[in-house]
Formats: sequence, C-alpha cells, structure tokens
Amino acid sequence: MSYEHDLVERAVLALGPQEPSFESLLLRRDRKRRNQRLAAGAVGLAIGIGVMILASAFLRSAANRETGEWPSPPFTSTRLVQPGEVLLSPYPSDAPTSVVAVDVSTGARRSVDGCPGRCGVMSQFNTSADRGWIAYNLRSCEECRPVEPESGLWVVGAEMQARLVLPVETSAWGWSPTGAQLAYADVDELILLDPTTWERTTIATAGGAVSAIAWGPDGRSIAYSVEPLRTVLRDAPSGVFVVRSGSEPVGVSDALGTSEIGWSPDGGFLVLNRAEDDRSVIEVMRADGSEKRVLVEGPGFEGPGEPVWSPDGSRIAFMRTPGEPGDFAIEFWVIGADGRGEVRGGVGDAVTWLGGGPVWSPDSQRIAWSLHFGSRWVVADADGGDSPQPIDRLVAERWRQG
Repeated sequence: MSYEHDLVERAVLALGPQEPSFESLLLRRDRKRRNQRLAAGAVGLAIGIGVMILASAFLRSAANRETGEWPSPPFTSTRLVQPGEVLLSPYPSDAPTSVVAVDVSTGARRSVDGCPGRCGVMSQFNTSADRGWIAYNLRSCEECRPVEPESGLWVVGAEMQARLVLPVETSAWGWSPTGAQLAYADVDELILLDPTTWERTTIATAGGAVSAIAWGPDGRSIAYSVEPLRTVLRDAPSGVFVVRSGSEPVGVSDALGTSEIGWSPDGGFLVLNRAEDDRSVIEVMRADGSEKRVLVEGPGFEGPGEPVWSPDGSRIAFMRTPGEPGDFAIEFWVIGADGRGEVRGGVGDAVTWLGGGPVWSPDSQRIAWSLHFGSRWVVADADGGDSPQPIDRLVAERWRQG
C-alpha cells in the first residue's frame, strides 16, 4: 500500500465512520473549495453555524467590546520560529500530526508543536509577524480522547503551551502583519486576540456568518466576508466589509459567496474570489469598493480560485481545475491586475492539495507550486511558457512565509 493511500485512510478514520475509496477522497479533496463557494448559504452552512454557536458561547461572552482604536499588537522578544527557519508539516515522511521548523540553509529541523495522539490532523498553521507564536487548526477524533486534544483553533508560544482559542475549526483567522495579534471570526463576531495576555477585543459584529478575513498590510484594517444567517437576523447586511481601527465597518461589496480575500501589497485594492450562480469569479476593486472589475470567471467546478497578488502588485496568480468533474488536473494562471495579459504558468496534479500554491518569487517574476503531496516543487516563468523546472521545497516556502 502506498504512503499516500495509507495517509488518506487514516484521515478518513479521524473524520468519522465513512470509508470512501481513495479515488473519491482525492476528488472530494481537490474540489473542496469549489464546492464551498457553490454551497455558500446552503443547509450545510446553517448546520455548521448552529454547531459553532453552541460550541463557542463561553468564549464569545469573554470578549471585550471596543469601538475605538484597536489595541496595538505587542512584539514578542522570545521567538518560537528562529530567523532563517520556515514552518512545515512533515509531509511526505510523516502524518500531519505536528508542525516542524526547518532551517533553510542547513535543512536542520525541530518539532515546534504536535498532537500526542496519532489520529489528530493539524492544518492551516501560520506564525505571527514577530515569530513568537503559531496558530493552527486541529481536527481530533473522539476515539483518541482524552489523549488527543480538543478540535479547534489553537495558539502556542515559545513560553506558553498550546491553548485553545476556539473549539471549532475555522478558516476565518489570520495574524496581524505588524505584531502578535490574532484576528478570528467567532460566528458573527470579529475578534482580536493578544496571545501575551489572552485579552480579546471584539471589533465588529456582523449579524451573519463571517466566512473569510484578510488583514490589510498596515495592520490596522481587515476585510471580511459575511454570509446570511437568517435564523438569527433576517435583515442583517451581508457581503464584503472593511473595518479599520477607530472606524465602523464599511460595505464594499454586496455579493455573496466570497471565500477568499486578498489585499494588494500597497493596501489600495482587494481581490475577491466568489461564487455567482454556477460561476466562480475573481474580481478586483479598490479597498473602498469602487472601480470593481471582473478579472476572470469560469464554471463553478472549474474555478478560477486561490488568487494571490504578486509582491509588486501588478499581477495575480490563480488556479483552475479544468475538464469535467472527476478530472484531477490543476492549472496555474497569471493575469494582470488590470485584467490584461492572461497566461498559463503550468500544470499540477491531483495531489497538489497538500503542498500549496501558487507562490510568488520575491521579484514577482516566477510562480511555484507543489506536486505529489508536497514532496516535489516546481517553478515557472510568470510570463508563461508552461515549462516548469524543479525547485527546492524550502526555497518555495521561504518565498511564501517571507
């Protein structure tokens, strides 16, 4: 049995009693985000919101409400991740039950945090700007309790053991680009967490389910997407909003189904990836909501998706999954922020999911992506040509993590 097959079977056991085939799990995995866009506002969302409301009630009551300037993020002098290190989940040599820090120059690696059991799955991990803290999602399985810690969003520091932030997995979180401050969504509330004191500050109450967030490069602004939560407030506003320190949230788009948001490096523009009927749309606008323009669109199952700004702000890389549903090919494309010059950068495979991409080089000239569970990385000219070359995984991760 291959490693990949064994790994996926273990992941399935962690999720529940279902036993899908390896092929069906690959398909479900590679189409996950496409389906999330198309399913926005459906029954699954309502069920998920209900679970979140029940599970996180005790944390919601502890957050302080503040309408003025946001607390300034602290800077942690004791680093959990050292200069020259990048964070990795140790694919393909181990299961995703831990996060390791790897020295890019020497290849030396050390465990940063992990699950004591073997059936938990850690995902979507990232370090704070000062490298003193790591946040990650953990999916645990009931059979391993109490050895396995509780599922949810966790934070760990150099001088603090892992601590639970939110008792449900969520993709709507992110570290401030200017210090140790974590923003996360707790159902309809947008909250800032200071991990050094564990103080929480509610900076916006949406009235709907906050499904995606993105920090502005100044560290004093956040864009977030809100989906209707009609069982709670029938007339609550929805769409995409921007909230800035000391100001009330401002709606910049009333479109639903936005699953990904990205700020341009200069903070002047936003890129949104959203569902519109049976279409997937990538749209660019100014951060105040003006000058909206659709960059690219396609069938919902095909994409486009995963938009990423180039470091110089001139172009956007994105992914497509072309062909009929069930095909496993993945394509990487680049388009100018003005909607011109669309080119294909290269092709991935069915198991690109675990490695990631697209990732821009610091000079905005190349894009990298992974193949085969992240075990191989390739890089191609962002101007097109469709001739990717091998690249060291650590180099690509250094581009991504900075």
